Amino acid sequence: MMEARRCLVAMMTVVLLLALGACAGTAPHQAASPSSGDAVTEVHPETATSPPPGDTSGPGDAAALRIAFITQAYPGNSIVEIPYFEYDGEKNDEIDAINRLFNQGLQMRYEAFLAENGQDDDAWIEIRTYPFTNAQYAQVVLTYGVYPNLRWSGTVQSVNYDKIHNKWIQFSDLGFEDDFIRSEVAKLYTPEYDGAVIDSVNVAGFLLRPQGGEVGHFTEILLEITTSGGGVDPYTLFYAYCPDTRDFYRLDPTAVVPFNHVDMDRMNPPLYYDHFEAQLGGEPIVDGVIYTGSLMASDPGDNLSAYDAASALFHLVLQQRYSVASDYSAEKPMVIGYVGVEDIDGGECYRFEVSGAFAVAHYAVNYRDGSVYEISESGSKALGTIRDL
Repeated sequence: MMEARRCLVAMMTVVLLLALGACAGTAPHQAASPSSGDAVTEVHPETATSPPPGDTSGPGDAAALRIAFITQAYPGNSIVEIPYFEYDGEKNDEIDAINRLFNQGLQMRYEAFLAENGQDDDAWIEIRTYPFTNAQYAQVVLTYGVYPNLRWSGTVQSVNYDKIHNKWIQFSDLGFEDDFIRSEVAKLYTPEYDGAVIDSVNVAGFLLRPQGGEVGHFTEILLEITTSGGGVDPYTLFYAYCPDTRDFYRLDPTAVVPFNHVDMDRMNPPLYYDHFEAQLGGEPIVDGVIYTGSLMASDPGDNLSAYDAASALFHLVLQQRYSVASDYSAEKPMVIGYVGVEDIDGGECYRFEVSGAFAVAHYAVNYRDGSVYEISESGSKALGTIRDL
C-alpha cells in the first residue's frame, strides 16, 4: 500500500527573518522529489555565540549574504531543507550566531531522527524551507514535523536578519504589546468548531513583507492559538495576523505554500514548493479552475484518474462552497493540486490541495469507490460518494 507523504501534520516555523486509481496491483504514484531522493548537500558553517549588545561587526552598508543549505535531501518520504547564511567579508558574529541556530538546532534534530528512525520506512521527517530576501532583509520560514504523529501541532519560532543594520531582529524590537495582539485576535478569530474558545495566544514569529514601492514593510505576525471547549481537547493551530491591514488567516501546515501574501525566492536546486508550483500550467477543469499534478499521476487502469477525481470534487463540492469572481476567476484561478496518496478508512485516496483567494483546504477522493473526504487538522470527514453527491 502506498504511503501518504503527508498525514496529520505538525509545524515548526522558523522565520528568518528566520523574521508550515490503479489497475490491480498498481497504485498511483506519490509526489516525486524535486531532485534525486539520495541527493544530499551538506555544509557545516562555523558556529558562534550570540554577540554582545550593540556589536556591529561585519559589513557596513549591507551584508553580502546568500541563503545556502547545510542539508538539502529528499530520501524516501522525507523532506529535509536546512539552511544557513553564507556571507563574504570579515567575520560577522550576528550571522554566525544565526548559523549556529541552524547547525545545532534543526541539523542536530535531523541527525537524531536518522539515528532513531533511519531504518524505519514507516517514519519520515519534513523540514521545509521558504526563503524571502530583498535589499534589506534575509528571511526564511521553515516547517517541521515528524511522522506519523497524533494531534501534535509542532512549534513555531522566528529569527529575522536586517542586512543593512547587521541586526538579528527580535519581536520585542517591533513595539507590539501582547494585550493589543490578544484584543485583535479576539475580534478577528472565527471558531474552528462549535463551542471553541481561545485559551492562549502566543507570538511565534513574524515576517516583514514589502508593501511595494518605497513605502516600507508590513509586519505579518505568526501566532500560535490554543483553543478548547465544545467537548474537544485543547488544540493548537497557527495563524498569520497583519496589524497594518488587519488581515487574519489560518496558516495551514499541510499546504505546499502556507503564506498568502509574499512570493518565495527561487532556489537552485529547487526547493520542495518550487517542484509543485512548476506544475501550475496544469489542465483546466472549467474556466478559472486548474488541475495540477499530472506529472505525478500514473495510469489509473480501470479506476478513477486523478484528473477525473479533481473534476468531480469541483463540480460536486467546491462549486457549492466557493463563488466565482470573489473566490476564483480566470485571472486568479482556483488550483486543485494532486499532492499524493493517502489511506483513509482502509481505502487509498487521491489527496488534493485546493487554493485560491481563500484559505487553503484539503480533500481526498477514493479512486476505487469514489468516497469524498474533507481533511482538517483533526482528521477526515466523509462527505459522501461521487455517486451520491
